[in-house]
Amino acid sequence: MQVKAGDLAEALKPAKPHALQKKPKPVPVALEQDYVTQALSVIEAKHGLFAKVIDATGDFPKSVHVDGTSLEKLASSWPPDTLLELAADAERLTILAGKSRVSIPRLDSGGTTPILRTPIPPNKKHKGKVVVPPDPASKRVALADTWGFSARVPMPQHHDQKDKT
Repeated sequence: MQVKAGDLAEALKPAKPHALQKKPKPVPVALEQDYVTQALSVIEAKHGLFAKVIDATGDFPKSVHVDGTSLEKLASSWPPDTLLELAADAERLTILAGKSRVSIPRLDSGGTTPILRTPIPPNKKHKGKVVVPPDPASKRVALADTWGFSARVPMPQHHDQKDKT
């Protein structure tokens, strides 16, 4: 399968680690061909966080899972108009550009154990939206109600008993 290096590098930009990360985690990427449109889909393999479809020509296996970070480095090292030929076998993905040949190991061990796409699990620390009770508009005020502050408010029961006589 043939793709342009610029298109492949652009599709793999989300897999590029932040510049300040010392040891970036590998980002598994699935390369899949749409046999109707002959386009190549670049999808984040673990959770499907990013996906992009790029123009391609030729045939490709059903799905190939590789490290997106290393594939992005290789794709961005060639000029954007360079045609890259992607060939996959049971152990690696081979990239051919002119006379150069580079291989990246497959993460799915030849398609026998693909990375299953699962939804992102919810954060256990997140308890949901904050529920604020509505202000009681027609609330009856109790006799000794202080309305949420602790200052001593003069109330009838606080008066001296002597004054009532």
